[in-house]
Amino acid sequence: MRFLEKNDVRFHTQIVICPGINDGRTLVQSIRDLLSFKKGLLSIAVVPVGITRHRKIPLQPVTRTDAKLYAKKWVH
Repeated sequence: MRFLEKNDVRFHTQIVICPGINDGRTLVQSIRDLLSFKKGLLSIAVVPVGITRHRKIPLQPVTRTDAKLYAKKWVH
């Protein structure tokens, strides 16, 4: 992303939330890291992890309650 920014490329980003893995402090740090791209960053989308039967590593899905908590904290 630094390369893109140095070359005047603007970009949108996405964080995939995996409860218990990258929520909480890790999410805060990820957002802070992305915000350091002041010139290139256009947006940050935070989306829930997709859970399918093909997934080999078990992941906890984002529940409706989780989503409401994330939105309450982050959406202004």
